[in-house]
Amino acid sequence: MYIMPETYIIPDTAWKTIYALQEVSALLIIFSMIVYVILESKYTKYIITTTLLLITGINYTIIAMLTKYETINILPLVIIETSHGYSTTSIDFGQISIIILAIIWRKQLYSKTRQLYKKLKTLKTKPIKTTQKLETKKEEAAVV
Repeated sequence: MYIMPETYIIPDTAWKTIYALQEVSALLIIFSMIVYVILESKYTKYIITTTLLLITGINYTIIAMLTKYETINILPLVIIETSHGYSTTSIDFGQISIIILAIIWRKQLYSKTRQLYKKLKTLKTKPIKTTQKLETKKEEAAVV
């Protein structure tokens, strides 16, 4: 039986916390699926949004905790955890949650982006002419 040196072992308090957060995240995923299937009300969107935001927060809290003990690479939709020459690949639920949120709120995102684009397009700034600055400085100097 091979026993890893203590420098490679994640402390008990850390992995227990990480597993507890992963359990909460899994329960939130199940809860959001049940809410989506069962409830067909106007509040479904808000309940799912809240749970997806919680999932995203928990996911990146877990990643932050793991960075103390291993190297984490976040790629599109995938997380690669590397420790002592070995790697594991897992789904990034944070990014998936953000994509689902963008899909749920796409109409509102589109309208707000369009409004912002129109405001930026209509903004007109007048450039300050350097000759005007020089003339005002000459006038001020003449007054003194």
